[in-house]
Amino acid sequence: NSSGTAQVTIENGGNVGIGVTSPESKVHIQNTIAAGTDNFALHLHNPTHASDSRVGMMFRVNNNTGSDIDGAAIQAYNNGYDGQAHLGLGHVLNGTFSETLRIDTANRVGIGVTNPDCRFEVKGAGTGTTVALRVRNSSDTELFKVQDNGDTVIDTDTLYVDASENRVGIGTTSPALDLHVAGKVRVD
Repeated sequence: NSSGTAQVTIENGGNVGIGVTSPESKVHIQNTIAAGTDNFALHLHNPTHASDSRVGMMFRVNNNTGSDIDGAAIQAYNNGYDGQAHLGLGHVLNGTFSETLRIDTANRVGIGVTNPDCRFEVKGAGTGTTVALRVRNSSDTELFKVQDNGDTVIDTDTLYVDASENRVGIGTTSPALDLHVAGKVRVD
């Protein structure tokens, strides 16, 4: 540049610095911008305007080549109507990307689903008692879970909803009737 300051540095060890004279990794980009200002230090671009046109980056974790590459990836997908992009994260196995998490342009998050229709949607991996969604406290105590079959448990055995039998258990995870209470009940 006209000020004589290096814009790109290539060190003997192979580290490349853009906007930094002492790169600390293979590629080190520094773009100093005032706080509160968007800072797009790396720009990936796919000029295709079509719906579902994609651009992203992959993190490879082995030295396989060609269609056998494995790892994880982040991709942006053109939403097809105003040019904004959905963001997808997932894994790559044998060169094929499988999306695990999506954040769409309507600010909806999907885990296991690529078209979430509410703010947060989780799709389980099966139909049995595998847990699709779990909430734990800082002591790792389970507070709430929903299983793939629809059964719901709150606080281990405080409240249990058996979706297949349409039964509710309070104090029991094996309700024998539509409403089964294990313990004292007060009705006013």
